[in-house]
Amino acid sequence: MINYLLKKYDEIGHIGRPVRNTSKRVSVAFGLSLFQLMDLDEKNQMLTINVWNKITWRDEVLTWDPKDFMGLTSIRLPVDLIWTPDIVLYNYADVRLREQRNVLVAVDYTGMAFWSPPAIYKSICRIEMKYFPFDYQICYLRFASWTQDSQKLDLTFHENRSEVTLEEFKKSNEWSIVARPAIRRLFKQACCPNKWPTLLFFLVGKLNRPLLEKNHGLRLKGPRRAQQNRRGVVVCRRKLSCCDILSSANRMPKRFFYFLPLPPRDWTRRLKRNSSFYAYLLVLPSLLLACLNLVVFWLPPQVPARMIHGKETGKFIFLTLRDQSVLK
Repeated sequence: MINYLLKKYDEIGHIGRPVRNTSKRVSVAFGLSLFQLMDLDEKNQMLTINVWNKITWRDEVLTWDPKDFMGLTSIRLPVDLIWTPDIVLYNYADVRLREQRNVLVAVDYTGMAFWSPPAIYKSICRIEMKYFPFDYQICYLRFASWTQDSQKLDLTFHENRSEVTLEEFKKSNEWSIVARPAIRRLFKQACCPNKWPTLLFFLVGKLNRPLLEKNHGLRLKGPRRAQQNRRGVVVCRRKLSCCDILSSANRMPKRFFYFLPLPPRDWTRRLKRNSSFYAYLLVLPSLLLACLNLVVFWLPPQVPARMIHGKETGKFIFLTLRDQSVLK
């Protein structure tokens, strides 16, 4: 049966879309399952994550009647022998040419294909260190078809889940993911006349809630879904998966998002640094050393140890800050 199916590809080739009518679009569902947050490099502005891609589409070439093949309803095929959608990471920061592993594609007799290759993505992420170590970071990954617009390929969410799934996520000691919403729309690129499928992830930024509702027509669902902290920043609580923002993307102020201009497709997550990790390693030792420095005023002025104690305490504080600095 595999030879029977692959002979069809020998006739039409592997590059063309697997449709019998060329005017028909190929519907591709794409999703990300986050497995591990490997690293957030503050110095190089780069995020490294371990994910499982989830891609499904219907291949009209790979269809058969199970009655003709002893009731066989599904098979596994190598990716280099059939057509696969060219969904790539746009904002990559990786020197490798390939980010994902080659795994087999599961195909059933109706032509539905499911491909889930694991991958390690390295993407650009703008880092704001103003409130370190009590900071929030916003990162995003831009995925889109490299060559197919909306007239040839329709890009949607896998299983209609407009978020990065965390079923297999291994918690990080340093970071917590507190928001990951997404919406879909069509986006017109400057290079091409047709529109491209777009998935955008909106996160609450550095404007307070009354200013957003008054000036930009934003409305946050529910009275307790988001609250304003002392710095005037609207943040999501830990129990919430996202903040729901109901507005048109064209009405957003440019300073409201870190990732404008709008990308073709975005998978965005908001990262919260676990401040207790640095409280024990950085803040608490610094406070103890600063309090210890008050002992200098209890010593008589003529005692040489007074100057030595003050200099050594200052040196310890400097070395502690230097050793635990994130910008190494």
